[in-house]
Amino acid sequence: MPEGTVRGMLSKLSEEGLIDAKKLGCILTEQGKEMLSGWLKRHNIISIQPVDFGPLKIADAHVAVQVRKVGQIPLLEKRDLAVRAGAKGAIMLTFSKGKLGMPLTYPDLPEAFPKVATALSTSFHFEDGDLLIIGGAENEWRALEGALAIAASLTL
Repeated sequence: MPEGTVRGMLSKLSEEGLIDAKKLGCILTEQGKEMLSGWLKRHNIISIQPVDFGPLKIADAHVAVQVRKVGQIPLLEKRDLAVRAGAKGAIMLTFSKGKLGMPLTYPDLPEAFPKVATALSTSFHFEDGDLLIIGGAENEWRALEGALAIAASLTL
């Protein structure tokens, strides 16, 4: 983004009391933290973590966003949202009937990639209907943007 655009955005967030801008950077105010917490709740996001996706990696960095009780969604269509948000791609895993899977590719992830499945199951506490969106990009911020773009679209 152009520097002027970023400055304008930061200025607006500061005026609204959501961030405290200093020379060394910006931090969320209590009001900003409350707004962010509310946004995450509205989108049923219960966990965000960087992950090592091992042999399934699609980029240098991966960030996973866990969304509770999603139901059926058009996964391929949603993946394009991550790319438009700046990620290189996204992988979506579902948790159904006690199994973690990548629909259409690896319906039983623990059988195909036991180490990856164990690592994810240790890091996240899954319930039936959960969706794990893993954004991949050149850095964690871009990966997060891609995963959040998909998560945000689920409740529109």
